[in-house]
Amino acid sequence: MLETFKINMLSTLTSMGIWYDILYNAFGVIAITLMVITYQFKKRSNIIKTYIFATVGWTIYFFLRGEFTSCILNLIGVIRSIIFLQREKHEWANSKFWLYFFLVIMVGGTGLTVEKWTDIFPLIASTLSTIAYFVLNVKLLKLLNMGNSSFWLTNNLINGTYVAAVSDSLSIISIIISFIRYKIEEKKNQDIAT
Repeated sequence: MLETFKINMLSTLTSMGIWYDILYNAFGVIAITLMVITYQFKKRSNIIKTYIFATVGWTIYFFLRGEFTSCILNLIGVIRSIIFLQREKHEWANSKFWLYFFLVIMVGGTGLTVEKWTDIFPLIASTLSTIAYFVLNVKLLKLLNMGNSSFWLTNNLINGTYVAAVSDSLSIISIIISFIRYKIEEKKNQDIAT
């Protein structure tokens, strides 16, 4: 049934010609921009808020491409991130129940939509991302997301979703830049203090 839906949907969308390519790539470009910005924030809440909007863009991008495993995992990631954002405000969101719940949901979402062996890469990436956005330590969040981006990068290169692959590469670079930038700021602050 899912395969029939996919075939019908892609047939309809590809009949748009070049406009179909422009449509899904526009969502990819918006998501790329937001993903690069995401890791430049110092505050966890700002990182997660920006990530949510970027992930909505990727959800639409992968849906329009017919990559349903990636689409579902990104959609789950949006919901997960909204709940994890509440950790600093509400005690109910601090329960490890949510971490395990979303890990199980990620596996279930993959199981329902798996089409090929490469669908393991989005699952591993989403698992790392789930752990990353649950932790409160921003440095650990970014390090886990370097792994997350590496697995998405592998998946996207194999499946020919090159716009998403560019985003993953830029996300990794953005995380590295943020570490360098904050290290330089720390050094300047130490020099000023002495």
